[in-house]
Amino acid sequence: MRSHEKVYVPQEKYTAVISHAKKEMSGVALIRRDAKVRLKREDPTLREIQINYGYSDKELNSLLDCMLAHPNVVSTVQLSNNCASDVTGVKVARYVAISSTIKTLIMAHNEFTEATHLAIAKALLVNTSLRAIVVYNNTYNCEPLNRSLIDTAFAVALHFNQNRHPRSIWRLYGQKKSIFNRLRAVAETYGPPSMLSLLRQCDRARTKTKIREICFFLTTKNV
Repeated sequence: MRSHEKVYVPQEKYTAVISHAKKEMSGVALIRRDAKVRLKREDPTLREIQINYGYSDKELNSLLDCMLAHPNVVSTVQLSNNCASDVTGVKVARYVAISSTIKTLIMAHNEFTEATHLAIAKALLVNTSLRAIVVYNNTYNCEPLNRSLIDTAFAVALHFNQNRHPRSIWRLYGQKKSIFNRLRAVAETYGPPSMLSLLRQCDRARTKTKIREICFFLTTKNV
């Protein structure tokens, strides 16, 4: 068939494809107002929030408040290529700590420092649903990250909360390299965590509302 010849697509097939595309996109909120409305009514069709490109802390603040009020709605949050600082990053970490549905968190290309990375690590002391973390290239106009400190924080999170998916992806420093397996190996060298040390870590992470879930985890693991 020549390149300039038209391809005939049956109307019913075209309609089915468009309908499927609309159905798939209905699960994604691309506008802040839409995301907030659907979060407030806990829309069961909402799976993902994508608010990318140029938003500031102030512009994201009300959305994050809504996410904190309704933490168990979406499974994916993407806030990439924005002008967000640690104000946003730490707030997202608070959301991660109380959400049982979040599986993917993508916040690449912002203006986060070590504070955001460490806050996310602390959230992982109690969160067990998050599998993919992407927070690389966030040092624009910021000091270089202390990778040793961040690695230690995430390894400690793995040490105290071992209920993580074995195929988790943690891209903290680059697009292609996940450090999950490396840090899991480090965490395994720490030995079994104690109840007292775990509760101290949770208190530092300000996750007291999750104590019951942590105790249940410990009893089921016979720690």
